[in-house]
Amino acid sequence: MQNKKLSHPIILACLFVILSFTLYLSIAGIRSSIEKQSYKQLIAIRDLQAQRLEDTLTSMRKQVQNLAKTPFVVTAMQDFSQSFYDFDEVDTKAAKVKAQNFYQDTFTSLLKKKASTLPRQDIISQLINLPNSSLLLQQNYIISNPHAFGEKHKLLQAQDASPWSNAHKKYHDKFKNYSQRNQIADVLLIDLKKQNIVYSLAKQIDFATSLSTGPFQDSAVAYAYEDARSSLDPNFTKVTDLVTYVPAFGKATSFIASPIYKGDEKIGVLVAKVYYHSFNQVMADTKLWKRAGWGNTIETYVIGRDNKMRSNSRMFVEKPQEFVAMQTNAATRDTLPRMTATKTTVLLQNTDYYFAEETGCDTTTNYYGQEAIVAHANLNDPDLQWVVIAEQNYSEPFEQIRELENGILVCFALIFGGLLGFIYVNKHSKKQDASRLTQRLTSELSSIHQQVNQVGRRGGKVLKKCATNIELTTNFHHKVRSFNKDFVEDKEKAQHIRDFFVEIDQKLKENLHKMRNFGKNLHNVDDALKQIKNTILILENVAKETHIVSLNASIRAAREDNSPFSSVADEIRKLALKNADVLENASEKIDDAQKIVSRNNANFEHIEEKSKNIEKQIEKISKTQEKIVELKRRLLIYLDNLTNETQDTQFSCAYLQQDLERIAAESSNLTNQIELVAHNLKSIEL
Repeated sequence: MQNKKLSHPIILACLFVILSFTLYLSIAGIRSSIEKQSYKQLIAIRDLQAQRLEDTLTSMRKQVQNLAKTPFVVTAMQDFSQSFYDFDEVDTKAAKVKAQNFYQDTFTSLLKKKASTLPRQDIISQLINLPNSSLLLQQNYIISNPHAFGEKHKLLQAQDASPWSNAHKKYHDKFKNYSQRNQIADVLLIDLKKQNIVYSLAKQIDFATSLSTGPFQDSAVAYAYEDARSSLDPNFTKVTDLVTYVPAFGKATSFIASPIYKGDEKIGVLVAKVYYHSFNQVMADTKLWKRAGWGNTIETYVIGRDNKMRSNSRMFVEKPQEFVAMQTNAATRDTLPRMTATKTTVLLQNTDYYFAEETGCDTTTNYYGQEAIVAHANLNDPDLQWVVIAEQNYSEPFEQIRELENGILVCFALIFGGLLGFIYVNKHSKKQDASRLTQRLTSELSSIHQQVNQVGRRGGKVLKKCATNIELTTNFHHKVRSFNKDFVEDKEKAQHIRDFFVEIDQKLKENLHKMRNFGKNLHNVDDALKQIKNTILILENVAKETHIVSLNASIRAAREDNSPFSSVADEIRKLALKNADVLENASEKIDDAQKIVSRNNANFEHIEEKSKNIEKQIEKISKTQEKIVELKRRLLIYLDNLTNETQDTQFSCAYLQQDLERIAAESSNLTNQIELVAHNLKSIEL
C-alpha cells in the first residue's frame, strides 16, 4: 500500500514532463505555422502591389500615346515648330545679361535650398549662351515670368506679340487642363529639325533647349526622345527610370515619350514628365497602411538596378527620428541631409539587397538593420527593371507567441506548486479526499473538453463563412479593376470626342469669320453695282442726248443739202442707238446680279444663324460630356474606396481564418491532453 502511494507523485511528475514537452511542441508548431502564414501574406501583398503598379504604368502609356494622336497636339506641333525660329535675327545682348544674373544667382540659390545640391557649371554656361530663339523664349516665359517656379505655367501670353506667343495663347490652356486631369507634371513638344523643346507646359529651365547640343543632351529626356524619334511604330512609347532631374529642382522624374504623326509623316515627339509621387501613391499609401491591417512594420516599395528605392520608406514617413537613428549604411547616412530637405527616400535610400531568383521570399537583414521577412518579385514591364518588395520585421508576427510563452511559464510555476501540494496532500490526507479531488478534476476537465469541442464546431462554421467572404471580395476586386480599365478607356474616348468637338468649333468659328468677311465683300459688291448702275443711267441719258443731237444734225444737213455732214450725223445716231442697247442690257444684268447678291446675303444670314445654333449645341454636348466624366470619376472614387474596404475585409478574414485554424489545432491538442490527464487521474484513483 505504501509503495502504491509513493507511485502517485512519480506518475504526476511524469504527467508534468509529458505536458511540458507537448506544450513545447505545440508552441513550436504554432511558431512554424505563423511563419508560413507571414510568408503567404507578404507574397499576396507583393503580388497585389505589383499588379497595381503595372496597371498604373499601362494607363500612363495609353494616356501619353492618345495625347500624341490628338488633333490639337498635331497642329500645335506644327505651329510651335514653325514659329520657334522667328527670333534668330533679334539682338540678345540684354537677354544674355539677364540670363547670367538669373542662373548664377536666383536659380542656383533656389536649387541649393530645395535639393541641397548645386548645378554643374557647364550647364549654367550653356544656359547663358543659348541660341537667340531659345534665349528670348526663356527670357519671356521663365526669367521675366512674374510667377514663381512651380507656377510658371500660369502665364498665358508674353507681351512680345510674336507668332510663337500667339500659338502659346491658342494651345496652352488645353495642355494645362490635360495635365491637371491626368496628374502629368509637364508636357514637352520636341521638333525633329534641331531637336529643340519648342513647347513646355511647366516652363522649367529645359524649355527651348536642344536635346542634341544643349545642356541636357545626356539626360534621360534626351534618351527617351531619341528612342521615340528612331522608332517606326506610331504607337511606340518609352518610359524611363526615375532620375534626379535638375530642371525639376532635383525631384525624381520619369519621362514617357511617344512620336507625333501627321498622317504617315512623323513631325515631332511628345514627352510627358511624371514625378515619383505617381508611383509612391501605389507603393507607399499611408491610408493603405492604416486600413489594410498591415500592422506596424509591413511595407511595400520598389528598388531599381542600383538597389535604391523608387518609392518612400514607411519608417521614414511615420518615424523619421527612429529611421535616422537606425541607419547603419555609410552611403545612406551621407544622403540623410538630402532626404530631410526633399522629404523622400526615393533615389537616396540604399537597400543592399541581392536576389538570386526573380521571385521569392527570404529572411534577411532589411535596409535599416533589422531581421525581416522579405518577399520580392521583378516588375513585369518592358522598360523598367524594378523589383517590387513586401517586407515585415521578423519579430512582429511572434509577439503574441512570446506573450503565450510567458503565460505558459507562469502556468508551469503554478502547476508545479500545485503538484507539490498534491504530493503533500497525497501523503497526509485520506484516500477518500484524494478520490473526491480526482473526481472533481475529471468533471472540470470533461466540461473544458465539451467547451473546446463547441468552440471547434463554431470555428469551423466561421471558417466556411470567411472562405466565402474572401472569394466574394476577391471577385469584387477583379470586377472593380475591370471597371477601372473601362473607365480609363471611356475617359480617353471622351477626351478624343471633346477634342474633336473643339476642333469642329474652331473650324466653324473660322468659317463663320470667313463667311462674314465674304458677306461684307458682297455688300461692297452690291454698293459697287449700285454705283455702276447710276453711271449707266447717266450714260443712257448721254446716249439719248447724243441721239437727239444726231437727229437735229440730220435735219439741218437735209435743209442745207450737205451730204458729208448728213452721213456723220447718221453714224452718230447709229452709235447712240447701239450704246443705248448695250447700256440697257448691262442695266438688266446688273439688276440680276443685285438680286443674286440679295439672295446670297439672305442665305449667309441664315447660315450664320445656323452656325451659332450648332456652336451652342456643341457647347452643350461638351458640358454634358464633362458632367458624364465627372460622374464616372466620382463613381470610380467610390468604387476605389469600396475596393479598399473589401481588401481590408479580405485581409481581416484571412487573419481571422489563420487565428481560427490555430485555435482549432490547439483545441485538438488540448483535447488530447485532457483525455490523457483524465485517463491518468482515473488510474491514480484506482
